[in-house]
Amino acid sequence: ESVQDTLNCAHSTLDPLSNSIWVDVAETAAIVPFDRRIDYCVGETAQFQLEGTPPWNIGYLINGKSYSHEVKVSPFSLVQQQPGEFTITSIAHQQKLCKTAVADIHFTVHPLPSAQVGHGKRIYQDIHEGDQAEIVFTLIGEPPFTFTYQRSELVSKKGGKPGKVLETHTVSRVMTNEYSV
Repeated sequence: ESVQDTLNCAHSTLDPLSNSIWVDVAETAAIVPFDRRIDYCVGETAQFQLEGTPPWNIGYLINGKSYSHEVKVSPFSLVQQQPGEFTITSIAHQQKLCKTAVADIHFTVHPLPSAQVGHGKRIYQDIHEGDQAEIVFTLIGEPPFTFTYQRSELVSKKGGKPGKVLETHTVSRVMTNEYSV
């Protein structure tokens, strides 16, 4: 019932209420993408569900450069503004005291596809009825490509309204970065 040492120090029963330590346990912050895509295009929006107590601080890398963003509401959306590699590195809440490393949210942001006609140069060819001219389209981006081009009447005055469209063609499933007509 009792314990005593050689110095006559005795163990007494402690009052649990006066010697208690209260600990506030906070939920771990987490970030979950709405969809598990690995490829986005510039201009698309990536959406994430945030778990924990707001506000959150999101750490991320764009092409190796570190950024952080404070977010007050969930879900969190981020418009992809430049091509390259995007990685979420961390999420924190509770005034940045509860920080969690994130290892599995990574995707590639691709540039918007574009096209040049005649390698970007103005080319004028006077062709007679029945003759043909070669048109070279340089396609920039990742195949397969689909694009539409039109042939129209020549405009007689500089700065005048566009000529009447004579024909429209759509080309699909182009697997190379150059296409000739």
